[in-house]
Amino acid sequence: MPRADGVSALVNSIALGLAGISRETPDSEGGRFERDLDSTPNDYVLANAMNVFTGLIPADTLEYLKENLEKGLQSNAALGWTQIQDAGMSYQLVELMKKLHAEGKMNHKVYAAVPVDEALREGIQIETHVIGDRAVRSLLNWYEEAHAAVPRSEWASEDLRWRMDHAQIIPPSDQQRFVELGVIASVQPSHGKRNLARRCLGHSETANHYQESDLDLK
Repeated sequence: MPRADGVSALVNSIALGLAGISRETPDSEGGRFERDLDSTPNDYVLANAMNVFTGLIPADTLEYLKENLEKGLQSNAALGWTQIQDAGMSYQLVELMKKLHAEGKMNHKVYAAVPVDEALREGIQIETHVIGDRAVRSLLNWYEEAHAAVPRSEWASEDLRWRMDHAQIIPPSDQQRFVELGVIASVQPSHGKRNLARRCLGHSETANHYQESDLDLK
């Protein structure tokens, strides 16, 4: 059962057994099995550690996915919602949404990802998820490369308002780049409260954890 943000999940003992996870199993790269005091994995898995359980879950049929999308749209509209944003929609779901639109069953607007060059020319705001300082730096590099690839004369707007979600660990050398590129550092207070980064990486690696007060993004 994944968290809503998709970065961790709960599994039961049956799933652990089917995946062959035991106290001798090392943590996967980029992931972690939470353990009891005797090193026995418990029911909480983080990040890439979730991948070993993916193959244990039967694949959803297109009919099932389409039906659930339609029910979700109806439920949202019943609450008065007029639009939503999905930060993790697959191309498969995008195609199903197109079919629902053609059938006149789109009860509200749905925003999903588009190629970056199209975003610059159409004035579409980009949102990308990052975790960790290397991810932050890599994404700043990609944003900078995208800016350089499309002449500014072809940009729909100079005020791009591109966003980086979970910008939690930002080295001082990269903080100024947020300002120069006009990138919005989006942080989630609930993540800071849990302080998972400090638990996993240690204090020295998280000295630049949640530095939003140092970012002047006017």
